[in-house]
Amino acid sequence: MAKLVEQLLEHLSKSDHQIREELVAKISILASEYANDREYVDYILRLIAMAGDFVAEGVWHKAVRVVTNSEDPSFQEFAAESALEAARSPRTHPSLVKLSSVLLGEFGHLIHSKDGMSALEQCVVLYSKFPTADAPTRCLVFSALCKLALVSPEVKEEVLEIATGLRRNSNSDLQQRAVEFCVLAEEMDNALFADVYQAMPEYPDMESEAASPSGADGDGPDLDGGGFEEGDDDDDDSEDEDLIGFTGAGGTSAGPGREEPEDDLADLMADMSGPTTSAPAPQGGGNDLADLLGGDDLLGAPAPQASASAEPDSSPAVLRAFATACRSPKGVLYEDDKIQIGWMEHQPYADRMGVVGFFFKNKTPGPFSCFTVAIPPAATLSLKLQDMNPNLPAGASANMGVQVRIEEPFPDPPVANISFVMGDGTPVQLALRVPIVVTKFSKGYAVSDAPQFSQMWQQGAASESQQTFTTGRPLEQASLKGLLGALNCSNMESIDPNPQNIVAGAQTTTATGQIWGMVRLECAATKTQFRISTRASNKEYAAGLMNIIAANMKTV
Repeated sequence: MAKLVEQLLEHLSKSDHQIREELVAKISILASEYANDREYVDYILRLIAMAGDFVAEGVWHKAVRVVTNSEDPSFQEFAAESALEAARSPRTHPSLVKLSSVLLGEFGHLIHSKDGMSALEQCVVLYSKFPTADAPTRCLVFSALCKLALVSPEVKEEVLEIATGLRRNSNSDLQQRAVEFCVLAEEMDNALFADVYQAMPEYPDMESEAASPSGADGDGPDLDGGGFEEGDDDDDDSEDEDLIGFTGAGGTSAGPGREEPEDDLADLMADMSGPTTSAPAPQGGGNDLADLLGGDDLLGAPAPQASASAEPDSSPAVLRAFATACRSPKGVLYEDDKIQIGWMEHQPYADRMGVVGFFFKNKTPGPFSCFTVAIPPAATLSLKLQDMNPNLPAGASANMGVQVRIEEPFPDPPVANISFVMGDGTPVQLALRVPIVVTKFSKGYAVSDAPQFSQMWQQGAASESQQTFTTGRPLEQASLKGLLGALNCSNMESIDPNPQNIVAGAQTTTATGQIWGMVRLECAATKTQFRISTRASNKEYAAGLMNIIAANMKTV
C-alpha cells in the first residue's frame, strides 16, 4: 500500500489540476487507513506541500490528532523534526504552516537540543512565515512561539519582543494573544506562565474521519486547546498587518472545502483552465495547461505589440498590491468600481520559466468590448500571452495565461497596458506593473563565512546599487529576514560585524549562465531607517534585487 501511495504522490506532481482534488482525496484516505503513524505524517506533509489548495482543513487537523494522541515520544519527536524540515522550505502553503506551527508548538521542545533545531531556530523558521501569512495562520504561528518560549529564557525574551510589537495589531485575535503573552511574561510567575502554555491534552477517541475534500468542516480536532485556535480573519486586510497585504479588496484563493466571503479572490481565481460559466470561452482555452497557453511551443511568437508602455499606476494601494504579489503566488493587482484584476502563478517558477496568468472580472452592469492586454517586448524576457476574447459580459470573469522565460537580468518589472471599452462607450486604459521580477527566477545563495562574503562583495563593486529610505513604521529583524526569504534570498548569519544588519544572497540562471547577487541591509536603531546595498556579477541583477526588496519594505 505504501508503494501505491508513493505512486499516487508522484502522479499528483504531474497531474492536471482538474483531477487533483480526486487524487488528493484518494491519497489522504489511503494514508489514513493503511500507513503507519510515521508514514502517515510524512505523506500528509508531502501532500500539502504538493497540492495544498486541494487539501481540506480536516486533513491536517487529523494529523495533529494522530501525533498528539500517540504514546510514543519518539514518534512525536519525528513529527516535530519533519514539521521543522517542511517549514524551512522558502515557499510553504498556509495549511503546511499551520500544521508545522501546531506540531512545533506542542512537540518542538523534544528536539530543541539537536543541532540546527534549537527552540530559537524553530522560532526563526516559524516567524519567517509571518510576513506572508493570513490572519488565522499568523495566530497559529504566534501561539507556537508562545509555547516555545517555555523552553528557555532567551527564547522567551525574543517572543516577548515580537509580542510587544503586536500589541497594537489591528487584528483583534492576534492583538489579544500578544497582550496576554506580555502580561504573563512580564507580570506573572513562571508557574502560571507555564500552566497557561502547557501542551494540549489528548483528543477524545472518534471515528476516523474520511479525509475527503469536504472534510474541512467535519470532524477535525478542535484546535482551541492550548491557544491553537484559528483566528478571526475579518481584519486581515489592515494596513497594520506585518509586512503583508494591502487595503484593497482581495485575499487568498479558496481551496476545495473552504468557505470564503463572496468578495474574496476565490470567485476571481476559481479556475485558470477557462472562464466562468457567465463568460464566453476565450480562444485557445482548454482543460489542461498546454491548451490554456496554446501548446508547448510558446516562446517562438512575440508578445502582443505595444509601441510604448504608459506610466504605470503608482497609487499607494496599487504599489502595495504589486509588492505583495512579488513575494506571493497570487493576489489582486488592481480594483476599482469597474474591474478587478488578479494574478496567479499557475505553477512554480523553474528552469528559467514561469507559467502565470491574469484574471479579470467585470464589476459593471454593462459589457466590456475591445478588451486587450499588451506588454511591450524586451530582450531580457520572452513572453507569450494567450489569446483572449475581446468581449467580457457584465458580471463575468475571464483569464489570460502568460508564459515567461528570463533571457537576461532586468532591473524593473514589465508593464501591462490594459484597455477596454465600457458598455456606455467610455474607453478605459490602465498600466500596471506585472509581478515578474528577478527574484521570481531566483533561489537562495549563501557563503560559509565573512571572509568569503567580503571577497565576493569586492568582486561585485562595479555593479553596486544602493538606496536609503525611511519606512512608515518600525520593521523587526525577524520580519525582514522573513521578507527576504519570501523573495527567494538566503539569509546569512554571523557575516556582518553589526548584528543589527542583515546579509543575504540569491542566484539565478539566464540564457548566458548563472548569476549571483549579495544583499546588505543596514538597519538603524529606530527600525524605520534603512540602507540597502546590493552587488552582483551583473549590474542589472543587483539593481533588480535592490528595487524589489526596497519596494516591499516601503509599502508596508
